[in-house]
Formats: sequence, structure tokens, C-alpha cells
Amino acid sequence: ELGNELNGIYSGSQGVSPSQLAQDLVGLRAILESVWSSEDTEHRPKLLAPDIAAFTGSSKLPRYIHTMLDGLPSPATSVMHALTYHQCEKMPSLDFFLDHRGLL
Repeated sequence: ELGNELNGIYSGSQGVSPSQLAQDLVGLRAILESVWSSEDTEHRPKLLAPDIAAFTGSSKLPRYIHTMLDGLPSPATSVMHALTYHQCEKMPSLDFFLDHRGLL
């Protein structure tokens, strides 16, 4: 998995932009392909991302994820195997922070 809360919401940092993360995923996929031959795809690590924390209060995906996916070659599955993010229901709503950063 590449990332944990890379959007910077909880860390207080500026985070990694979704377009930069898309570029990083493409680069990491290239490294994985160079290390594990095309004949050994069964053992090649699977690539999951971005695992951001985004409380949307629903099943709606945050804008950060849509922007990251837009930055990937089509289809996105040519780069990554699964999409990950997490919501912490005990946390207060992050709508203010997400809207402020344009990520909701």
C-alpha cells in the first residue's frame, strides 16, 4: 500500500497532491514490474492506494480520490489493484477541512 493519510488532513501537513500521488503510483508500478518479471506476476506485490482519511458521512468518494484516479492512465487497474480509504466515525466531521482544501 502506498500511503496513509497522504492528503495531510490529520497530520497538519500540506500532504501530497492527488496528481503527484498518481505520478508516484505510476513510478512505483514501473519499479515493481522491473523487479518482478512478467512471468512472475503471481508473486509481484499488489499495489493499493491512497488510504486517505476522509470522513464524508456516506459512501461518496472524496474528490481527492477522483482527482488521483483522473491522473492515472486508463484503466486505473493497469497501475493499481485496489482503492483504499478509511472513515473514522468517532472523529468529528471533516467537511470543513475537506471543503477548505477543495477535497470534498
